[in-house]
Amino acid sequence: MARNPNRVPSYCHHKGSNRGVVTINGRDIYLPGEYNGTKSRRAYERLIGEYLSGGRMVAGDLSPATIAEVVNGYRLHCADYYRANDGTLSDEADNIRCALKPLVKFYGDTAAVDFSPISLESLRKKMIGLGWSRTYINSAVGRMRRCFKWAASRQLIPITTWQALQTIDGLRYGRSGARETAPVKPVAQPDIDATLPYLNRHVRAMVVAQLLSGSRGGEICSMKISQIDMTRPVWEYRPAKHKTSIHGHQRVIYFGPKAQALLRPFLKADPNAFVFSPRLADEERRAELHARRKTPLSCGNVPGSNKRRIPKKTPGDCYTSDSYAQSVRYAIAAANEARAAAMGVAVDKLPDDCRVADWHPHQLRHSAATRLREVAGVDVARTAMGHASLDATEIYAEPAREKAIATMLKIG
Repeated sequence: MARNPNRVPSYCHHKGSNRGVVTINGRDIYLPGEYNGTKSRRAYERLIGEYLSGGRMVAGDLSPATIAEVVNGYRLHCADYYRANDGTLSDEADNIRCALKPLVKFYGDTAAVDFSPISLESLRKKMIGLGWSRTYINSAVGRMRRCFKWAASRQLIPITTWQALQTIDGLRYGRSGARETAPVKPVAQPDIDATLPYLNRHVRAMVVAQLLSGSRGGEICSMKISQIDMTRPVWEYRPAKHKTSIHGHQRVIYFGPKAQALLRPFLKADPNAFVFSPRLADEERRAELHARRKTPLSCGNVPGSNKRRIPKKTPGDCYTSDSYAQSVRYAIAAANEARAAAMGVAVDKLPDDCRVADWHPHQLRHSAATRLREVAGVDVARTAMGHASLDATEIYAEPAREKAIATMLKIG
């Protein structure tokens, strides 16, 4: 039977010297003082504490830690560190895991102390070859540096190894050969209107509510009834988990009369229930299909009779950012298929000016920020969007191009 990798090394008795001994990574470490004495027990507790804090490695091991061992220890650290207020694992832990994959793949057996700036440059070229974008490569390199910084703080590598990696500058726009990504733009309202009829009523309400409030897609997906304060003319939704919760920032999302009218049909008696539920949406879809069937019940048209006993996937109680975006993609494809059928052409032959453009829910936040800034100014947009600084609002809110053109016609 394989040993449990999470097992804590035991405190053992070395009879020959009557001392405590601990075996870590194949190495026997003898503790000071007599076996089971106060001094020996304190040394054991101190050693185990350093061992767990150091990613299940001990500083000064006989053999230098490899990059794979350092990364494994750092992942264990991230699994404890990157936690939201409710104890759930933050998305950053998964981002770190993905960013460190090339490091382990190409340099896993290399001693961490030997990973040099030249090695990082070579690895970065491999990332470019994988088709990663310039901005994602820069963020991945930053996460790798944090991994080596953590290793240096645990005395697994000399601090000079991490300091040397700091000498590598990030990739610059237009000078790296890496793929550039287009900035996220607001969604054109005609594209939203063309997509809505092909969404179920839950996702359709999510799209409109996000557009009206400027919330993030994940915040709409995880919204619970108990988190909405309905005692005021403008409802206030305080999500338990949001992007800046780890920094201690408060997040309030405001729902005006239009959004309130949209949300009311989805409110339930259970305050801990999610407002929008894929499970309920699936039940409604099946009930609608059953109502449209012509086959009588006596001929095998009993609801639920054509379901798998153990399905591969079952709808959950709430949407995720991925399932939300996937629903939008399916609706866009259905809208384009309907337009192509009406024109009597294949979907791939549909003219660009007749095609519903691809968009994703995050663009709705940009649309809302742009509209808020145009109507009420940048300060109001910053508060409604939950930004700590105006710079973040400027990223989301597109300049009022039409107003600028109209102004230049007058004064230019």
